[in-house]
Amino acid sequence: MRRYAHALRFLGLLGAIGLACWLAAGPGGAAPAQAQAGTPVKLEIVAIDTARFPETVVTVSAVDATGRPVRGLTDFQLLENDQPVAALDVAEIETTPPVSVLVLVDQGYLSVVRYRRWYDDPPTLRGVLQAVGDGTLSETDTVCLAVGRADSGTNRRQQTQFPLECDPYSPIDYEQRVAELDIDLALQFPSGDPQADVSGVRTAPLFEDALAALTGQPNPVIVFLAAYITASPGTQGPNPSQTTADLLAQAAVAAGVRVFVLQAAGNTLSTNPAELQEPMISLAGQTGGEYVELDNSRDYVNDARAAFAAIRQPDFAYTLTYRSADGTPGERRLSVAPAGQPDLAVEQAVSLLVAPPTADETALAIGPVLDGQRQIRVPIAWRDDFPPRAIRAVMINGAPVKAFDFADGVLSFTIDEAISGDLRLVIEDELGQTAQIAGQIATPPPPTPTPVPPVTPTPVVVVEPVESSNSPWPWLALALLGIAVVAAAAYLGTRRGTLTRVKQGIGEGARRIATIGTAREEKQALAYLLVLAGRENLIGQNVPLYNEITTIGRDPQLTDIQLYDVSEISSISGQHCTIQVDHGLFLLIDNNSSNGTYVNGEALTPDLPHQLQNGDEIVLGDKARHGAQLRFEISRRALNRFAHTVTDGEWQGGERSGTATTPGPTRDLDRLDDHWSDGEDLVEPPVSDGQAE
Repeated sequence: MRRYAHALRFLGLLGAIGLACWLAAGPGGAAPAQAQAGTPVKLEIVAIDTARFPETVVTVSAVDATGRPVRGLTDFQLLENDQPVAALDVAEIETTPPVSVLVLVDQGYLSVVRYRRWYDDPPTLRGVLQAVGDGTLSETDTVCLAVGRADSGTNRRQQTQFPLECDPYSPIDYEQRVAELDIDLALQFPSGDPQADVSGVRTAPLFEDALAALTGQPNPVIVFLAAYITASPGTQGPNPSQTTADLLAQAAVAAGVRVFVLQAAGNTLSTNPAELQEPMISLAGQTGGEYVELDNSRDYVNDARAAFAAIRQPDFAYTLTYRSADGTPGERRLSVAPAGQPDLAVEQAVSLLVAPPTADETALAIGPVLDGQRQIRVPIAWRDDFPPRAIRAVMINGAPVKAFDFADGVLSFTIDEAISGDLRLVIEDELGQTAQIAGQIATPPPPTPTPVPPVTPTPVVVVEPVESSNSPWPWLALALLGIAVVAAAAYLGTRRGTLTRVKQGIGEGARRIATIGTAREEKQALAYLLVLAGRENLIGQNVPLYNEITTIGRDPQLTDIQLYDVSEISSISGQHCTIQVDHGLFLLIDNNSSNGTYVNGEALTPDLPHQLQNGDEIVLGDKARHGAQLRFEISRRALNRFAHTVTDGEWQGGERSGTATTPGPTRDLDRLDDHWSDGEDLVEPPVSDGQAE
């Protein structure tokens, strides 16, 4: 039994809990969730800024169930043409809009009496009106100042006058007009009470003029300074002022105008607050404004200033910045929703005129070969109203370019020197739109092969038998003649073989220098030319000079040393200059070349010999246009043997370079070969002036 009793109590407890839950939820089941303040219930797209497209800025606002802005959101879902896009930045901003304020002063009889009786200190009321602009308005706002009068100045007819028209707020202009305003008409009636000359002003016509002046102005506000609301004639009801206030409030709400009421009635309101104060409070409350009683027993200027702070209603919104990847021109749809709340999504369309990139073929620049590469530069532009966009990819002849740079509207990259002929360039911007450009790189012609001269066979000397004679001299003469013929043939064959090998090397492009000399001369160089600038494969080479006359240029038929091939573009002439050795002096002669010959920066006179000194620098043509720069160096053996002949006093020719030396005896030299001994060493490297003995 005890066990059954415990079970019944447990079941009863469960039933009680279930009944309580059912009662709490109501007969319809679970209570629906109510929107909480601070939770977004409405989203609105305020603006879409595409001035810097493809960067796009979407401004949205979010409000809660009470209509107040929701702050602190950090995550949104953003779609462009139904495709999700990632927002690069989400920022909360204050979007307080400008306001339009009309200060309306009642100068009817009842208000003027109150102004004089309770507020005879003029700066006090002016301080209240000054507080409207001081710390409340900015230069983006609009302000008006109007007064309602019915006195001798208006022929006792009610009129609304505007001392300050509705214009952008200027602190100086507004303060000056408030200072000039005779609020209680003290300047107009200085002798006493204006009762005999001032009539009452009805409130309804004043508001009609004020609402008309604010039509079309953003966020309009009326600041109403008066003692009472004067009822319109024929108004029915227990309190005509209240009825009039209700009608004024309805008209203001319909026009979207908030009313801030400043009641200048002093301490008399305590006698009849329902008739005098309640209509003023009601007018402010129904329109969303504030009410301030200008009680002279307290600092009502600060009270008014605190109320004016509500004139500006701070608002907040969010800016969502993203970079579009859609280059489709025309209309595109943007959809925004708080993350996890797709039911609050709002959508707005924007139309864009997007143009593809264009490349200027006339400005395509193809640079020369440098370290095996060519630089390509081409200007890129877009024919729309947006800034230049990023370049996503570059293709050259169907192959992607891995590294490129785009700055200041110019695309630049490098290609391999092996690429020649037609150049097809495709450029793709970050929106996927492309531009194509065609160019051409000149294909260098193949080098012209140099004909190889036939090798002259060595003549065979056949000595015919002669009759026997007792004298040996005929046999000896014939033997000597045969030896001389064989030696001459061997010499000529060796020389022709050397020339043949040199010309074949130039034709194959392996080496662009040809030198002339016998096997003996190749071991005994007179001087050297060190290539400082010129064709890439020659830079740094020492070119030996073996003979008394050496010609330099590009034509292999006319010169001994070729610094460029005849098929190459160069500022060096076919037969540019000649280096000649005369009695131990090295002379340089410009062979009337097209672009000149220079020694140590001085131009040579064509066909006039110029004496070279050890270490002189020679420039042939224009270095910037495939010329050459050479350094002349005399070999050590030539310096040792012929230094005494290289003197200023012995040279009777044309120009001379270097420093004069002491004259010495000259020697008649028909050929420098005569002064080499057979037992001397092989050729040695050139020496500088300081190393010469």
